[in-house]
Parts: sequence; structure tokens; C-alpha cells
Amino acid sequence: MPDTSLNVTTNLKLLFPDDDNDTEELNAVDDLLGKEMLALDIKERNGLLEEIHGVGCICPQETPEMVAKVLSDLDDEINRIPNSIEKQAYVRSKQFPNGHVHTKSFRMRFLRASLFCIPFVAQRIVTFLHIAVDLFGEVALQRPVRLSDFSDKDLKLLRLGRFQFTPFGDRVGRRIMIYFPDETWESFPPKSKARISLYMSWTAGNDVKTQRKGLVLLTWVEEDMKMSARPKNTLYKDNDLHSTRFSAIHICTPSDTISRFRQAVCKLRIGRSRRVLRQHLGNPIENRYALQSYGISGCQIPISYSGKVKQAYIRQWLGVRSAIEDSYDTLHSNNTHQVIIEYPQPEDVVFRQGSSCTNHPANLLFRNTIMVKVKEQDEAKWVRSGGIKIQRKQILMDVMHEVVVRNGGRFLIWNDNGGWNELLDEGVIHAKIHYLIKEFRKSVRTDLKSREKKVLGSDTSIFRSDHLSQPHEKTMRKCFE
Repeated sequence: MPDTSLNVTTNLKLLFPDDDNDTEELNAVDDLLGKEMLALDIKERNGLLEEIHGVGCICPQETPEMVAKVLSDLDDEINRIPNSIEKQAYVRSKQFPNGHVHTKSFRMRFLRASLFCIPFVAQRIVTFLHIAVDLFGEVALQRPVRLSDFSDKDLKLLRLGRFQFTPFGDRVGRRIMIYFPDETWESFPPKSKARISLYMSWTAGNDVKTQRKGLVLLTWVEEDMKMSARPKNTLYKDNDLHSTRFSAIHICTPSDTISRFRQAVCKLRIGRSRRVLRQHLGNPIENRYALQSYGISGCQIPISYSGKVKQAYIRQWLGVRSAIEDSYDTLHSNNTHQVIIEYPQPEDVVFRQGSSCTNHPANLLFRNTIMVKVKEQDEAKWVRSGGIKIQRKQILMDVMHEVVVRNGGRFLIWNDNGGWNELLDEGVIHAKIHYLIKEFRKSVRTDLKSREKKVLGSDTSIFRSDHLSQPHEKTMRKCFE
């Protein structure tokens, strides 16, 4: 740990001697960010703030004419880049005309990541391919990188979970990448760290919605984490490794002096990405509450309250990725092969044993929809004139229409071999909805009986507007299994 008694400027020069002279003073860090934000117009500034909170997206809308033009301009811009050593990987990629480098999806990924800034995208593609070949060999020019391209040592480091995804996203469905920059991560070989970062960013961007909305990066530091005082042992800049942009970056650290210093240094080093940076200082509970205001569930952070990094999520994710990549060769030859879904969208209703799915946004909406339909049916029974009883089958059809047609979602079920599969059997879906209806009515009857045993008074909870009859948590958990 650095000596905090040293002058801040001295600390910056010792840790990061290559930093710009314009940011020598620690107090100038916040001023730097303020100047950058004030340089934007009101529309751009509001767009960034809305995207950080997940209520907007600054990625431009795409039309066929616009896409055709930017792809043509991108080809011209890449051809104008001089033939340097860095461009040799792109030149060699032309030997593989059927490779993924020259596909539309490859280029659109980088265009969305850079918000369609053509000159920047051209240079970024050339740099990315140069790094990918250095890390994985020329196989990176023919197809996307896979887990099979990692060495056994790299896979062992990956399983330690210093970089991992949460199983569900934030309130708008953006994927959350967790980063634990402790001494274990710093001990990784530089190339291993670069391979892990490149692979995880690439796989996260396989979904077009993620390419447009971006990722949420959460850096989590505990008080007991041991962190080296020397500069990070890295080969490449993070921006050159990531093929998917970050629409929000959160750094959660303790509130001590050295943590504040590290956050300031981080703000200096991440460049333009500091505009989407939010820093949180406090104990783990305080930081979890702070993240909830941004739509990030604190219970999904894979670290115990004793500071131990959990590895369940990363092992589950590696199993899913292995199953998906193993299916690539059989997907086209076997028409009956069921597609494995790695990441549920926020509008997808998911069924899996356990309690991890109960707070999924679509599951909450699904449950509330059923509750509303059941109440409508019960109210219709007691209307003396003009009431029409809603049939149970109609409830099932209304709920399915709400999920599939109105919200554009799917019903997903967990595959024990890894990943999610779309549930297409309407009979199974009807059975799960019917079970949920029965359990909801059962819980309502139980609540009513318990009320009848009480002596009704003016302060009884039945007269309060905030008293609602809702199923027990254990019952709701069973409904999504």
C-alpha cells in the first residue's frame, strides 16, 4: 500500500510516470471531468446521464440506407490506413474471405461500439485484429475466439472469477460485468489478463441489443483486498481489448484515503470513458444500496460479506459457453438441435429451480399479470348485474399474449447441461401458469382466514391501504421451477 503521507503529485508520478502533466494535481481530476461535461451540449449531456441510469440509449437509430453507407465508408477508411506492422493482421485476414472479419456482423459490432465514428472504428478494427493475432494466433482471423483456444493455465485463471458476468442484468437488461482488481488478478501473466478481457467482451457483444445498449462494468474493491502499489502489469489498453462499449462504469471502494486516491487515478487513466463513470465510497452495504438506484441488484454481486469472491457464476457461465461453442459444428447439420440461449433478455420469463429468478424483471411482471387476471375473475363472480365470469382458459391465453405479443418475450427453461432453452410446449406453459394461479388463490384464502381470527379494530392491518394479499416468497419460488 502506498505511503499516503507523500505528496499526491509525487504519488501520481511514482505510480504512473507517463500520465499527462495537465493532471498532476489530484484536485484537478474532478475539474477535468467537469470541463469535459460542460463542453457537451445539453442534449449530449442528458443523453449520457440517461444512459448511465438505463433510461436511454445514445446509439444512433439504424436504417438500411444508413447501414449500407457507413459500411461502404468504413471500407474506404480502412484502405486509407497506411500499411504498418499493426495493419498486417488485417491484410492477412484477406486470405480467409469466408472468415468472420469480413462479415457485416463483425463490422457492425465495432460501429455500434464506437457510435458510428468511422475514422475511429477503422483504426480500432485494425488494432483489435493485431492484438487478437498476438494473443490467439491467426485462428482469430478465421472465426471468433473460443474457450478451446485458451491454455489449461488460462482456463484455471479464468475460473478464479476476477472477471465474471452476473446471471441477470440491470433493470433494463444490460449485462453486468464484475471486476475484482485484487492481488490475485494482478498476479496473472499480462497475456492471460488480456486474453480473458478480450474474450469476455467479445462474447458479451454477441447480442445486438447488448451492442447497442452497452455493458455495465462494476469494479468492486473490499477493504481487506490486497492491491499492489506498482503500476498494473498490462500489455494493451483496455479500450483496444474491448469490442463492446461500456454505457456505465461503477467503481465501489471503501471510503479511506488511499481508496479515494485510487479512484482519482482511475478517473485519469480511463480517458473519455470517465464520462459514464460513477464512483461510490463506503462499506459494502452502503455501496450495494447506492447501486440499487442505478438498477443493479446488490444480491447479484458474487462476493461474500467476508470478502471472498464467489465462483458459482463464472463456473455456470463457462459451462454455458462450452455447451454453446460445442454446438456450433452440429447446429447446421442437425435441424432438430435446440438453440442454447446464454443470457435471458429482460422481457423473457424464465423457469429454473431455486430463488435466483424470482427478482428477474419479466418474472415480476409475469406474476403481477397473473395476480391482476385472477382478481378480475374473482370480482366478476360477485357482480350482480352485467358481470361476466372470466374462464380459466381465457386467463391463460391473456397471460401468454401479454408476455409473447405485447412484451415480445419468450418462455425460457434452464437446461441442466448448461444454458437456457426456449419453452415451446404450450401445455407445459399452461401447467405452470395454472399452478401459479392455484397457489395465489390458496395464499389469499390463507390470509383471509388469518384475518377472521383477529378482532377487527380501527388499527387492524385490513383497514390499511398498504396491506395487500400476496403469495409467500416460498410459494412464488416454486412457481418458476
